[in-house]
Amino acid sequence: MIINKQGFTIIEVLVAGVLMIILGMGILGLQSIMGQSQLSSIQSFQSVSGSNQALSELVREIRTARRGEDGSYTFEFANDNEVRFYADINADGVTEKLRYFVEGGILKKSIITAEGNPPMYLPENETVKTIIENLRNTGVPIFTYFSGSNEVLPTPADLDEIRMIKIYVRTNTFDNPASDFVLQSQVQIRTLKEDL
Repeated sequence: MIINKQGFTIIEVLVAGVLMIILGMGILGLQSIMGQSQLSSIQSFQSVSGSNQALSELVREIRTARRGEDGSYTFEFANDNEVRFYADINADGVTEKLRYFVEGGILKKSIITAEGNPPMYLPENETVKTIIENLRNTGVPIFTYFSGSNEVLPTPADLDEIRMIKIYVRTNTFDNPASDFVLQSQVQIRTLKEDL
């Protein structure tokens, strides 16, 4: 009599089950790593894109700096990590008082609109917003000031001598210095150009 045994033994089923579990866990682990990598790339892109946009706005505002509504000189203060100046940032014909400054590894922007007659810039009307987070400019100034003869001015800079400003921003959403992103630009102040 011939007995035909077909099927799997319990050992074979257990081995196959363990292999399927290990394979499934490997696929889930790989998917998790790929998801984190993609999320990191998106965060980095958004940070760099936002920083680039903020730097473009800063350059535009400095380029169009002018006297305040109250007759104040174009610049009020100029240091390594802070600059205060006047500009019409929304093209409404009214000059705002601007301050870009670093606080806790964040570049911030302060705006005060002139009001009253005579016009005054009241500190209680100040609005502050975050411009660039995750600054990594440790030991490197964000703002460098140049005279009309392109000489670097010591800080705090002599306000009457400023004709051009170099802006240098190093940012990174991660703790890896190798992936720092550097943005820099130089801007001449149109209202202070001497060779028109």
